[in-house]
Amino acid sequence: MIIRRNMMSLPQVYSLDLGRKVNAKEADIAYQKGLIRSQKNFRCPHQLCGIAITCANLERPKQERKVDPYFKSVEYHKPSCPFAEEERRIKLHEADKNSLYENVASGEILVNLTEPAPKKQDSSDISEVEKGSFSRATQSSDSEKEKASINHTKTLSVLVSSFLNNENFQITLPKPYQEKIFLKDAFIKIDGQNLSNLEQNCWRIYYGKAWINKLSNGDYRIVFDNKMKDPDLRKNAVCPSFFIPKDWIDNSPYEKFSKSQMDKLADNKWHREVFIFSDVPSLSHTKEYINFMLEGLPFLEMIYLKK
Repeated sequence: MIIRRNMMSLPQVYSLDLGRKVNAKEADIAYQKGLIRSQKNFRCPHQLCGIAITCANLERPKQERKVDPYFKSVEYHKPSCPFAEEERRIKLHEADKNSLYENVASGEILVNLTEPAPKKQDSSDISEVEKGSFSRATQSSDSEKEKASINHTKTLSVLVSSFLNNENFQITLPKPYQEKIFLKDAFIKIDGQNLSNLEQNCWRIYYGKAWINKLSNGDYRIVFDNKMKDPDLRKNAVCPSFFIPKDWIDNSPYEKFSKSQMDKLADNKWHREVFIFSDVPSLSHTKEYINFMLEGLPFLEMIYLKK
């Protein structure tokens, strides 16, 4: 069964190969006809923005697809881009309409991507086992609430602790893939991999030593110490990175992601072991960077590991 992706992006993007805007279905048809050469050949349709867009799953044979092709980006739209607000509205609408899980069996361990209440707290203070409490981004439909209530959920912080303690148990990752996987198999250490060799269209927890940099606009850029590669990269290899918007930190319910803590890490050049719950990273539109897309602070964990 093919699942429609819920965390959708723009309904239409610009195809570099076709020279016009297309939706994901049109892109799929054009690719099957040989008119589109790569799932990476898409951009934001606004001329003054032009961030890189990937049509995920496009190159996978239809019989092997877990989900239909969909557009995703690992870059944020330019501030002046009118599609930034449209994309935000679409994501909120989809989050309100859908659960991150469906048809779960009793006893499955789900990933809790709920953002806690506005009160400042460390994510590690959240109880290890929680039951069926999802935020607006992870609310279950009425038909699923009873099922979800008997399924344990674990935050990323707890999963990281279990992984570092060499525990191994089966977890169920959220939609659009809703994959069952053993904990150790969900973690991928960043260590020189080629993006083309990474499993596509799946959630994974990428991790490694990283540095926190504060940008002039107040956003934060997290840069991993080890590098990754891609055939289309302008350089041989680069350190992958991702961004945390300033307003996320300003309104963070987590003490460890508060502005004071993040600024301290950036000012003192202190490294952290960083874990990001993410889809596979992609090239920037300039083909100079490899970026992850951080979906929210519950998708991130940063700890200090004594070596």
